[in-house]
Amino acid sequence: MYEGILAAKLCELSSSCAQLKDRTDVCRNEDADGLKASIRQISEECAESEAALKNGALNGKNPGAAALSELYLEFSERLAETVKNISGKALFDELSPSEDDAERAMLFAEYAIDFAVYAARQATLAAMTAVYKEKRLSSAEDGRGKL
Repeated sequence: MYEGILAAKLCELSSSCAQLKDRTDVCRNEDADGLKASIRQISEECAESEAALKNGALNGKNPGAAALSELYLEFSERLAETVKNISGKALFDELSPSEDDAERAMLFAEYAIDFAVYAARQATLAAMTAVYKEKRLSSAEDGRGKL
């Protein structure tokens, strides 16, 4: 039943990862003005995603999904606070050419990528577990399997 929905969401995840990789490849060849425009565009996309998460947290019919949306929002807020506390400024709001800021931004990007890979793996695990449970239930209902 939900297998099709999860397949579509996993395709969306795969497509988003491919798009992000393409964007990182492009940044090697863009000048500073081009990168600034790309940063602005991705920032807008992040704001749209955050708004969708807020909507899910406020209007979610599934308590687990609403709780997860709230967790992501809390993470986003704490991340922004942490970055600001460490550097004294918002990482994405003030692009500074100092060597310290560049190094901090590079390390932040490295760990953000590590976290994104972890989150993608967790999402894949959750989807696979849901499909597994649905298949086991379907097998049990058909009398072909055991729970």
